[in-house]
This record gives sequence, C-alpha cells and structure tokens, in this order.
Amino acid sequence: MEGGRRCRRKDCAAARDALAQAEMRIAQLDAEVVALHAELSEALKGLELANAEVKRFKQAMADVEPHRPERTPPQQLLFGWETVLASLSADTPDGEPANDNAELVAALGRIGRTKAPLVRRARSPRGNR
Repeated sequence: MEGGRRCRRKDCAAARDALAQAEMRIAQLDAEVVALHAELSEALKGLELANAEVKRFKQAMADVEPHRPERTPPQQLLFGWETVLASLSADTPDGEPANDNAELVAALGRIGRTKAPLVRRARSPRGNR
C-alpha cells in the first residue's frame, strides 16, 4: 500500500506540474489575446481613417471634374440640333422670320457638316525664326 500511495503522490505531483504549465500557457495566451485586441483596434482605426480619406479624395475629384452631359445616341442629338435650328429659322405668324440673323442660323447649320479648310502660312524667304 505504501508503494501505491507513492505512485499516487507522484501522479499528483506530475498533475500539479502539468496544471502549473497549463496555467502559465493560459496566461501567455491571455496576454497574446490582449495584444491582438489592441492591434486589431489600431488596424480598425487606421481603416476608418483610410476610408474617410478615400471618401474625401473622391469628393474632391468629383468637385473638380468637368461637366459631362448625359450620353445620348448621335442620331437623337442630330435630331435635337435640327429641331433647335428649325425653331430659330421658322417664320412667326405675322410672316417675319423668328430670328433676325438668318446668316447666323445658316452658319450654325453648317457647323459639324463641313471641315474647316486648313490654312497654311506662306514660307518666309529667310526661313523659320
């Protein structure tokens, strides 16, 4: 019996050692968890700041972006332009032209239909300076 008690005491001592090691490991893991929570909160703060900065940059880009009209098929644009020109050159009920400047209306009608001629400067006898 005496030998049995010794084995139990040895088992008890081994269990106590294992328990102490497990408690130390738990303390280490708890410390790691605390450190990881702090690291995670810092990363989340950085992410929030970065998202806010991206939002500010997008807004700044939108503020300086030039106006872009809605996209319309070219045929509808041409029809709209022709309608505007027709309304400018249409006669009023009293027989007078709606627009006093018929030359302007004619010039506006030619825009986009013809290419402007290429004008070249005459060469100088002395060459380019």
